[in-house]
Amino acid sequence: MSVDYKWKIIVLGEPAVGKTTLMLRYTEKKFRELYIPTVGCQVSKKELAFDGGSDENKTNVELYVWDIAGQSKFMKVRKVFFEGAHGFFLVYDITSEDSFNKTAKWFKDLKKSRPFKKEFTGILIGNKIDLQDQREVPRKDGIKLAKEMNVDFEETSAKTGENINEIFERIARTILNKVGE
Repeated sequence: MSVDYKWKIIVLGEPAVGKTTLMLRYTEKKFRELYIPTVGCQVSKKELAFDGGSDENKTNVELYVWDIAGQSKFMKVRKVFFEGAHGFFLVYDITSEDSFNKTAKWFKDLKKSRPFKKEFTGILIGNKIDLQDQREVPRKDGIKLAKEMNVDFEETSAKTGENINEIFERIARTILNKVGE
């Protein structure tokens, strides 16, 4: 497959919100029950093909998904990982109001570290919807915050796979549309 575009997507958020499991669910169709903190950054690749009506008109994209460590000790180096990104997922855990409250800080750091280019886009993600009985963050709060940030919103479950493919395809399609403008 010839590649038309290579895009870098960064995955940000507090420790233990499910950034790594979200990425692994999409790129390797795996779920890891055990929490192992990411050290620095972990990168995975996934290929996508967008139909243009015929085989000759397909647009082939390689997504490089950068799972960036959430621990505060990596704060100074993580901004280096933001460079060259085309999009981002800002992830919080719906069972942790604290992780939700800290998303504004993450967004501010991201905006400060790099100017948003035309094709740069993001999605605010409430993860762990398989744990509804432990929910601390109402869906409406996530929607409201995403509107304030001017980004898309979705809730996912890395454990069950719910909405995982959709968020990756949505961000890639959004970038593709912006590149074509």
